[in-house]
Amino acid sequence: KILIMRAHIFKAFLLILLASLSVIVDSGDSCYYKDDNGNTYDLTGLKNDKVITGTSITTGNSKYTYYLAYCQTLGQAGLGSTYSGCTGAAVCQTPFTGTSSNTSMGSPPPDYITLDKNSAPLGGFSQFYQNGKGPCSSGIYRQTYVNTYCDHTVNQTTIINVTETSSCIYLMYVASPQACPSSNGGGSSSGIEGGWWFIIAVLIIAVLYLIIGAAVQFKVKGARGLELIPNYEFWKDLPWLIKDGFVFTFRKLTCKSDYNAL
Repeated sequence: KILIMRAHIFKAFLLILLASLSVIVDSGDSCYYKDDNGNTYDLTGLKNDKVITGTSITTGNSKYTYYLAYCQTLGQAGLGSTYSGCTGAAVCQTPFTGTSSNTSMGSPPPDYITLDKNSAPLGGFSQFYQNGKGPCSSGIYRQTYVNTYCDHTVNQTTIINVTETSSCIYLMYVASPQACPSSNGGGSSSGIEGGWWFIIAVLIIAVLYLIIGAAVQFKVKGARGLELIPNYEFWKDLPWLIKDGFVFTFRKLTCKSDYNAL
């Protein structure tokens, strides 16, 4: 029974550890980008713009309406089911006259490309979206490069221009005050990602646990020395609890019925 109890403690400890790691991994999502020049971009503001629309932008001899969403699909950003060919895409094209032919120009997540400093002096980034509608006559599926530039002269994120550089390969230019590197005061983040906030919170809780627990041990129980540590016996036994947990788990996996101490 003691071994089983220790195994449960080990499992709880392991679950907490895995949860912590998952939060840290999740924080490295496509809404954060650090370019080759060391600039950090937080795209949360762009994500909050939801569906960005460029109306009556001409590509070749035809007029189209373009839709763009950052860090999510257009469907997640709120584009209606009328645009059935667009809801799973991040970039989409529809005829200017209606929605009869919705064409995905690329799906998330994108690959990021650092823009040349001369072309983006205030900052910006390029996203490469693949796996759009196809195959085209060239054999490829539609792809789109979305170049987003830091621009404080516009009030909102704006699709400036779209060109088809070659068959089914598009280049979209976007200007936004939300596309400035956070290290230069742009964006909407302090530069600390969600996983690090989680770690900071855990450290603060741990410090409070030690301070308040030690005060209680000292005042109420008259403890001194190492006994001031809250739940001292538990923490002293924790390495052995973890060891026993590994032993118990190993026995279950290998179907061994006997228990031998390591």
